[in-house]
Amino acid sequence: MLAIASLLVCGFAAEPASVPVSPAIGAAAAFLNAPAFAPACSAEVPAFDGDGSFGGPSAGPIVGSSAGQDPVEKGDKPAGDEPKAKEGDKPKAKDAADKDKNGKSKDDEKDEKEDKPKPKPTPPKPKGPPLAVRADKLYVRPDRVLEGVTVLIEDGRIAAVGTDVKAPEGVRTLQAKVVTAGFIDGWSSFALDPAAFGDERISPSSTALDAVDPYVDARWEREVLRGGVTAYRVQTAPRTRIGGLGAVLRFHPGKLAHESALSSDCSLALTLSSARGGDDVFERAADTERVLGAIADGWAYLQEKNEYKHELAAWEKAIADKQKELDDGFKKAKKDREKAQADAKDKGTEFKEKEYKEDKKPKAPRYDEDREVLARAANGELPVVVEAHSAVQIRALLESARKFKRARLVLAGGAEARRFAKELAELRIPVLLAPQPMGFYVEGAISSGGLGLAAELEEAGVEVLLGSGGADGLASRDLPLLASLAVGHGLSPKAALAALTTRPARVFDIADKVGSVEIGREADLVLFDGEPFAAATKVKSVICGGDLVVEE
Repeated sequence: MLAIASLLVCGFAAEPASVPVSPAIGAAAAFLNAPAFAPACSAEVPAFDGDGSFGGPSAGPIVGSSAGQDPVEKGDKPAGDEPKAKEGDKPKAKDAADKDKNGKSKDDEKDEKEDKPKPKPTPPKPKGPPLAVRADKLYVRPDRVLEGVTVLIEDGRIAAVGTDVKAPEGVRTLQAKVVTAGFIDGWSSFALDPAAFGDERISPSSTALDAVDPYVDARWEREVLRGGVTAYRVQTAPRTRIGGLGAVLRFHPGKLAHESALSSDCSLALTLSSARGGDDVFERAADTERVLGAIADGWAYLQEKNEYKHELAAWEKAIADKQKELDDGFKKAKKDREKAQADAKDKGTEFKEKEYKEDKKPKAPRYDEDREVLARAANGELPVVVEAHSAVQIRALLESARKFKRARLVLAGGAEARRFAKELAELRIPVLLAPQPMGFYVEGAISSGGLGLAAELEEAGVEVLLGSGGADGLASRDLPLLASLAVGHGLSPKAALAALTTRPARVFDIADKVGSVEIGREADLVLFDGEPFAAATKVKSVICGGDLVVEE
């Protein structure tokens, strides 16, 4: 409006219009003729004539009747030679409005944009330079060993494995006597905020990534990597009843925590700690019932969702069938209605329409974020890591496993699991152990299992995983040493390697990424100068996510 009023004022200043001026326009013109607006009217511009066209003292008719056209320059074709607009034609105000200061309309700009070639999408940047690893002995998996092979790494993934694989020209080749997949600490607290350890406000939907320090000191990560540990599972609150959703992260000095995440919801954690229940056996039993009741709550929520799903499908089918019935019998129903109307008229009674009462649509269960997580756990979509040590707690866990057969339970700790080894094997419940040497200050229930527990459970057919215990963040550095101690107390090297690679990868649903040296897997490799758990063996190099992060 301001621009239009300004144009009118400037036009009136150049040449008075012959048409009557309304009081509103006159007031606007008087205001805009003030000195503050004088510069805007100083230029000679076309004036508005009464016949609906524009004109001015120094310009003839505007070519094409467009107000946005430049004035005629010297040497150009005279305006008088242009075809005159017919009487009664209106100015093309829309065209004038669509013109920019360069004289291009929006349609012209659109055509130009369409004519321009569309830029091609930028390809993702490679994760690191290609690498080749020449191994005298390669553990593809603990149960598969190859000798004299080359592993080619491109874009952070394993591109080729074999004896006939040759590294492309210019690609750096590393030599090693023994190569394995990177170790995974299935029970760690590295980079976890200390305030989160006993935070009872944690709920099932709380995520571990929110409790991890993203700017952890890179020197700590390198220290852990020197032991061959490339990934770790961390829980939001390791010492609370429900520890929220766990995550598997990489030890990578050049990346933040969320950038190195292999899984942001790898497990749900429950804790049946003896310390929280105190010395009262009844209180500990009640605490155990409350914690394991979370799985029952998730199962009930899952049943509610399934019932609603079936009820909704039945309701939709009933509506569709009724609609089809009405469509098929429309003509007959119309005749019956007309006949009923006629009968009512003859009898002098009131005609009443038949009302169709639609079945009430089923009501969906109220959405609950925490119960959604518990339902996933009860349905087996998410492994449930339950920390339990005493025989009473382990027995309660086994009862829950029999009741909720879909739940994927993992026993963590299991200091008194020896007597339940047969049942654990039958129910296929893995046991996550933290072997601790004598003399270390750790929770009594954890250390009481002994270094020989892993071997005893393995011999009974129980799937054993190894972790650092989550008591201290830097304990992940000592995980290979703890595994070596378990080997020294009867655990086979093959089982120890599986407990650090393929088993945690499978249990926590990251086996398609890490845990083995196979084509397509992300390149997490450890290069040794000897057998992994031998006393004199040293780590020579570590590749994490395709990047060479440790080189001795």
